[in-house]
Amino acid sequence: MDEANISQSFRRITAPLPQSPGIEDPLPTYLTYFVDSRFTTSQRNRIHRLAIGIFFQLDRYHLDRDIGVDSPLKQCTAKYARFNLAPVWFVDKVANGNVAVDVMMNGLTRAFAANGFGRAFRAFITHPGTTTPPMAIRGTNASDPDRSSLSVTINPRTLSRIDLDDSTLTGSLLHSWMHRLGYRHASGRYNSYLIAEAAMCLMRGNNKKQPGVPEADIPNS
Repeated sequence: MDEANISQSFRRITAPLPQSPGIEDPLPTYLTYFVDSRFTTSQRNRIHRLAIGIFFQLDRYHLDRDIGVDSPLKQCTAKYARFNLAPVWFVDKVANGNVAVDVMMNGLTRAFAANGFGRAFRAFITHPGTTTPPMAIRGTNASDPDRSSLSVTINPRTLSRIDLDDSTLTGSLLHSWMHRLGYRHASGRYNSYLIAEAAMCLMRGNNKKQPGVPEADIPNS
């Protein structure tokens, strides 16, 4: 992680992107995002770990696809996703969860490329200030992976909670970034929606759902 002050309000952070095989156009060397200076050093470090966790999942997806197998995240998400399988900008019909995950990972790859090559708007990781929002991480709806930023707002108290492991918050960040990529779900409803099932799979370590075991909350919109 490379970090530099760009103003009194934000710090620029660059995080190395995996150079996975099977990607038609190489990814940039780094993803760049701008973190609100009100986050503590410990909180900034955790934000970085969450982003790296998503990079790892993307890398695993492309590595496995290159050898003809499905990654654990793809297998898990495809098993449970039924609704809103495509982002709002996608015009073709998505037949099933397997195809849906391919579309999702393509969109994520495009968004990272657009960020790293400067085609998208800057990604800001914003502190909510004196207001304490109910969600952990929130990304407002957007609809263009080639132009929309990966900006989100993160509850600092959530970052400081030791009872929430990184897998849970990585899933929450993925959920918020998927909102930015054009994915939607019904208000307050998560089960069977692609945008939520992918996040919940990460929260469970890509393991199967267990009867009687409640899902981890996705405390964002």
